[in-house]
Amino acid sequence: MVDHSGGISFAGTSYRVGNGHRREQVEVRVVGDTVQISQHGKLIRTHAVRHDRSKEHGAFATPGGRPRRTNAALPRHRLPDSERVAEVPEPICKAGGG
Repeated sequence: MVDHSGGISFAGTSYRVGNGHRREQVEVRVVGDTVQISQHGKLIRTHAVRHDRSKEHGAFATPGGRPRRTNAALPRHRLPDSERVAEVPEPICKAGGG
């Protein structure tokens, strides 16, 4: 997906596509030492490879990119009232009492 500035990120490196393609989906191919960006089968741009070649597999394995980070401090879902603990029971024995 082309971002708001007309570029894409592939294998951790930015490649320019053009402002006319902002927020549109494009295809990326690595052919030899070039990165080819096309849309609907038509070649738009060709760039020399600038990314780390060892990251290509991960980039092609997750074509939608990494999922957005979720904040671990926020609850993912809320438990229904029937599954919530209403009260915490008092301890049966006192500390140090055996």
